[in-house]
Amino acid sequence: MQQIDISEAKFQLPALLEAAINGAEIIITQNSRPLVRLSRVDANNQIHSGLAPGNGTTTTNPAVSEARAQAAASLFLSDRLPDRISAGAPHLDEPAQVWRVPAILAYPHLGVLGQVGEIVVSAIEEIILSHTPVEEMRKAAWEIIEKHRDVIEAPLS
Repeated sequence: MQQIDISEAKFQLPALLEAAINGAEIIITQNSRPLVRLSRVDANNQIHSGLAPGNGTTTTNPAVSEARAQAAASLFLSDRLPDRISAGAPHLDEPAQVWRVPAILAYPHLGVLGQVGEIVVSAIEEIILSHTPVEEMRKAAWEIIEKHRDVIEAPLS
């Protein structure tokens, strides 16, 4: 899947259309956010979108990779919460066509202390579909911090 900013896509539209006709999937973005998907439509008017034909389930290779889903969740979290809260390993929910990414609280010398929320990323296009409310994640993080305060504040040995 190719991504291109809308400002560049305006000048490359003929080449982008040709690539889509030949089977490429192209996402046109603005400020790194997906806006438009160019993809081929087959003779039966079926759009090629990373879905298995006819049954609406994802293939084993979703359009958005595990790494890209985790990166999208990480960016979302880093824009809203302290750096101790980060994206854990995503889990593909094939029936829902989404990646479920745990928001975790971790400390370098202790590792992961617990999950504070979840970010849901589309497996079809790289967008955040839903998330645990930010204030709920903050509250959950503080509860975990209080539970582990002794080891968090202990000097490193």
